[in-house]
Amino acid sequence: MDGYLRSPEARYLPPAFRVSWLAQGYARREGSLDRRVAFLSRFVRAMNDAGVPLLSGTDAQDIPGLVAGFALHRNLEALAGAGLSRYDALATATRVPGEFIRRHRPDLPPFGIVAEGARADLLLVAANPLDDLAPLSRPMGVMADGRWYPADDLAERMEQVRHGYEVAARSALEASAQP
Repeated sequence: MDGYLRSPEARYLPPAFRVSWLAQGYARREGSLDRRVAFLSRFVRAMNDAGVPLLSGTDAQDIPGLVAGFALHRNLEALAGAGLSRYDALATATRVPGEFIRRHRPDLPPFGIVAEGARADLLLVAANPLDDLAPLSRPMGVMADGRWYPADDLAERMEQVRHGYEVAARSALEASAQP
């Protein structure tokens, strides 16, 4: 766990989660998850093959090892590794969630698709993600609800988050050192 908390993506994890993750005792656990991962891969593939709508949802920061955004890229790779096509893996984070929300909230504009009248959310990447998912983690820009954010703006926003969490962590340490 300590090694993971020193990873680059952990810089974007709120300090409270860093503390709670350590307190959950994952670092003391032993054993292999290989059999469970193999089962889950077969299960996910079977569900997809049966036409069950799959949704990616790896933004639950209270689960150790999941950092919002970063975990989604690993999840998409794991889905592809389980045997889903890259198209089907991408659909778990785009079209399928849009369809799910639309079924339950028909009053909202459609999203997760590129169509007239749909919410304008797009990720511009340098290469076709149907050939390789890796470029998704290095977007050239993002269109979110119709507003364009170029890569340099995204990097600046990420730096602001990282810096804010660093300041918060330092403040919390200083406060805990006070008598």
